[in-house]
Amino acid sequence: MFFFVWNFIRWVVLIRWEKNYICMHQFLEIISQKFGFFFGVQPIADVILKLDQKGDEYASAVLNVDEFEIFKKFKIKKRKVEWLSGRIAGKQAFANYISSLHCTNRILTISILNNQARSPYIVEHPELYLSISHSNEYAVAVIARFKIGIDIEKIEPRPDSLANYFSSDEEKEVLKNEPLRKDDLITFFWSRKEAVSKFLGLGGKLNFKQISTVNDEIEVSQEKIRLVSGMHDGYWISMAIGLFFSN
Repeated sequence: MFFFVWNFIRWVVLIRWEKNYICMHQFLEIISQKFGFFFGVQPIADVILKLDQKGDEYASAVLNVDEFEIFKKFKIKKRKVEWLSGRIAGKQAFANYISSLHCTNRILTISILNNQARSPYIVEHPELYLSISHSNEYAVAVIARFKIGIDIEKIEPRPDSLANYFSSDEEKEVLKNEPLRKDDLITFFWSRKEAVSKFLGLGGKLNFKQISTVNDEIEVSQEKIRLVSGMHDGYWISMAIGLFFSN
């Protein structure tokens, strides 16, 4: 009886993941066609399931030698799963890019490593820009020939101290006028700032408080940036794209 109940619960959960994945995939498909980037979406639960079933054998099948060595160094399972899911999403994005060129290239042969700023990049294709993000159930990645950043954040209760820490005066005014949407808006602003940070390749060095993301077109560090955001099943996905390449 226990195994029947457990399998039923797992089936229901997987069906929900499939529905969410399709919705998120459709949103990214529309935006990617408009701006000209390529993306990958990886449900993290699928990676957990395969790692539980096959262990490191599964990871070695989707990573190359250099990546697999990094994977084995992670001691915390949650971090290991998130990292692997992000790499898989990045390889999916690269596969979509290669497919658009009507050529073949085994994704296992590419190395997705981090540069000195801890930003991911494809060693064999330094001309491409890669951005990866993960949150709770999903890992997402985008690849383009122009600078781009992506972030995904689950909408959940967040303390006022966080909003005070990173919000600009303009964003605080919006939060003040929309108290019933506090958690939604805090997550919205945070995801947009994270996308900008990844676009600029600055990581934690960017002062979030000095940036207002209320408008869709902003200028940061002499870079003109278009912000595009979408909310899907409790998640905000935000992208930062150079205005030069925006339509």
